[in-house]
Amino acid sequence: MKQILHHLKPSLRYQIRILLFPVLFAMFSNFAIAQNTSVPDDNFEAALIALGYDSGPLDNVVPTANINTVTSLDLKNKNISDLTGIKDFTALQTLDCEGNNLTTLDVSGLLNLTSLVAQNNVNLATVNVNTNVNLTYLDLYITSLTSLNISALVNLTALGISKSSLVSLDVSMAPGLADFFIQENPLLSSLDIRGTNLSSVFAADNNPKLSCILVDYVQPGGSNWVKDPWATYCSLTTYSGGVWTPAAPTTGNAAVIEDNYSAAADINACSLTVKNNATVTIPSGFNVNLVGALTVESGSTFTLSNNSNLLQDNVNSTNSGAINVNRESNPLFRLDFTLWSSPVSGAQTLANFSPLTSLNRFYTYNSGTGAYNFIASPAATAFSVGTGYLIRMPNEGSANYNVGAETLAYPGVFTGTPNNGTINITGLTPGTYVAVGNPYPSTIGADLFLSNNTSIDPTLYFWRKTNAVANTTSAYATWTLLGGTGTAGSSNAPNNVAPDGTIAVGQGFIVKTNDSDLIFTNTMRTASTTAKFFKTKKLADKSRVWLNLTNATGVFSQALIGYMDGATEGIDRGIDGKYINDSPIALTSLINNEEYTIQGRPAFDATDVVALNFKTTVSGDYTIAIDHVDGLFATGQDIYLLDNQTGAETNLKEGSYSFSAVAGVDNSRFSLKYQKTLKVDAAMLNDNTVQVYKNKGILYVNAGAKVINSIKVYDVQGRLILEQKNVKATTATLNTLKVNNQVLIVRVAGEDNSEVTKKVMN
Repeated sequence: MKQILHHLKPSLRYQIRILLFPVLFAMFSNFAIAQNTSVPDDNFEAALIALGYDSGPLDNVVPTANINTVTSLDLKNKNISDLTGIKDFTALQTLDCEGNNLTTLDVSGLLNLTSLVAQNNVNLATVNVNTNVNLTYLDLYITSLTSLNISALVNLTALGISKSSLVSLDVSMAPGLADFFIQENPLLSSLDIRGTNLSSVFAADNNPKLSCILVDYVQPGGSNWVKDPWATYCSLTTYSGGVWTPAAPTTGNAAVIEDNYSAAADINACSLTVKNNATVTIPSGFNVNLVGALTVESGSTFTLSNNSNLLQDNVNSTNSGAINVNRESNPLFRLDFTLWSSPVSGAQTLANFSPLTSLNRFYTYNSGTGAYNFIASPAATAFSVGTGYLIRMPNEGSANYNVGAETLAYPGVFTGTPNNGTINITGLTPGTYVAVGNPYPSTIGADLFLSNNTSIDPTLYFWRKTNAVANTTSAYATWTLLGGTGTAGSSNAPNNVAPDGTIAVGQGFIVKTNDSDLIFTNTMRTASTTAKFFKTKKLADKSRVWLNLTNATGVFSQALIGYMDGATEGIDRGIDGKYINDSPIALTSLINNEEYTIQGRPAFDATDVVALNFKTTVSGDYTIAIDHVDGLFATGQDIYLLDNQTGAETNLKEGSYSFSAVAGVDNSRFSLKYQKTLKVDAAMLNDNTVQVYKNKGILYVNAGAKVINSIKVYDVQGRLILEQKNVKATTATLNTLKVNNQVLIVRVAGEDNSEVTKKVMN
């Protein structure tokens, strides 16, 4: 440089010196700076001073030349929070930074590193070992790591990452891994150890959410492989191109669906992942049975059709991603309601679930008043897990639906992350009724719910009131361990609808609690694919009779009397079901002077007599009949209804019993019995046995215990104005009289040809 400048003109030499000086200064300054390594953490620098790699005082730099040849560094328990500067230890082979306050640790670039110990850094959330290809030993015990990428560690032989917060871990890129400890990770749900050696130790216990450990082989019995009893060693099977490869999954497989899927078949797997923008639809009537978790990756969809179920064994498995759960209501009219409960969690609001329902027709149950309270902002109110919401049907539909001439099974769609595991409903007021609901994307057993909640009154009430005919049916169907009583059906489903053991997906219900909380668990979940909100089944260990009270205007009330072991003639918890309905007309039975819609009795005794309670607010004609029976009643045992007012005794197995009644409550008129009364034949019809009276234009005839053959009505001039033949009953009603304000002569003829004549003022 000097020689070049010497041959230039002086002025030009001066200009070049002026221009080069800043550049040369910067070059030499950077060279001088490069001789030091920045160490911003004072505790880190103090440790290096103590080790003789820095002369001090604390100035946040150390000479690079002092550290770039160091091969082993012990920084245990130095209260270090930041290891910035560690990358200039380019020759480092072993690093021990145990017991510090690190939150991040980046050792990428240290290509000579073979051993890294960073245990007991409880706040350590990020570790970067992406280029440390020579690392063989890695200890990350007791950290806050949620993920770890070890794909570059192809020479790793020992790994410890217990007591951390890992969600998933894949060690399949470390074929030489022989010692692996991954214990006490409460969030760990996915572990892939395929392709590894693990010839020495594999410890993967005390991981509550881990159900599936992905393997390509399992060490023989007696080896040092340890896992939790609920975890399964499983292999991978993948659905793509319309087929499962290598085969359809079982509970020993981690299943992956990466193509559109809608096969009419159950899926049984250890875990299930939906990826690659796949669209999965589980058809109606089929189930997905998993040991562990369901994962739906972004861009993919998973839909449970109406009457399909998702069941999971591991209560701790955490599902990921949103699914759709389709659920149809019973066929209902426009102004009818359903008590819904969501099987998923997320941001879905009530109005989003039923967008065509009027915004002032969403309700919650008020435990204090027993009334349903209007929800002010259904568009901003999300479903709360395990809670029942009363929602009216859509306000608009087909032309016939809009005018109340046609029903609709509302196609509800719940969207969110499927619920799983133990769900506690807290903050309840003891001694009150509360609206709860099935929180799972599968049916649950009513008996299982009752047996797991011993602090509640073990009677469940299901909303079934319809608005087609006012005051004709009870608001709630009822269920106990003895069985269920129903309510009137709709025009599309004329038979009564009664719960019988299964609580459907999306079903809300009412229960009385005696504690401040109740619980739902996976053990309650079942795989029923019933089309209705209530499953129908028969239980052979019970003998039961269901009695229906009806009239011509659509009145319906049902009572259940049953015999089973464990029941008494008193109040039996879990067996007797109290009547809480608001219907003005009801048939019930009495226990301790309280009305029950379901009554359990001890083991059957043919001499038993059960008192029934009848009430009505409307005078008129009614009919009591058997709806159905089971147990010994289905094998020939007769069932008699005794009308204590008229003396009539009717075998309900042979036919129904019709009677007339005035408004009021009568708890002594009817009783149920199982043996025919042995008595002398009643006398012929006479003035004392026959009663004739008129009320609001209707003529009532009651012949006591005698069967009426015919009735003739004459005016005072002897003209026949009305006749009713073949009555074949002990009572009759004539409602077609067309004369007023005169005396009528009523001639009643019995089956034995005896006759009685009565006069009545019309």
